[in-house]
Amino acid sequence: MASSSRAQVISLYRTMLKESQKFSSYNYRTYALRRVRDAFRANGKVEDPVTVERLMEEGRRTLGVIQRQVRHTTDTQHTETRQRQTHTLSFCVVLGFCFCQTNKNVLKSLSFCNFSG
Repeated sequence: MASSSRAQVISLYRTMLKESQKFSSYNYRTYALRRVRDAFRANGKVEDPVTVERLMEEGRRTLGVIQRQVRHTTDTQHTETRQRQTHTLSFCVVLGFCFCQTNKNVLKSLSFCNFSG
C-alpha cells in the first residue's frame, strides 16, 4: 500500500471512530466502534490497490451513514426534549405556575405567578 493511500486509510479510520463516539446511546456507540475496528482489522492485510480503493469507497459510504444516523438521533432527542418542555410549560401555566430555565434546560426556580387579566 502506498504511503498516501495508507494515510488516507488511517484518516478514514480515525474519522469513523470519532463519529461513532458521538452516538449518545451506549449500545449504538459500542456497536459502531466494534464494527469499525473489526472491519479495519479484517482488511488490514489487503495489498491490492483496486481492492483497497473499493474498501475505501465502502468506508466513505459507511461514514456517511454513521454521520446521518448520529445527526438523526441527536435531532430526534432534541425534538422530544422540546415536546416534553412544551407539555410541561403548558401544564404549569394551567396550574398557575411559572418557571425559569437555564440554557441547559435545568429547572432553575419554581414560583407561583399572579395571572391577573
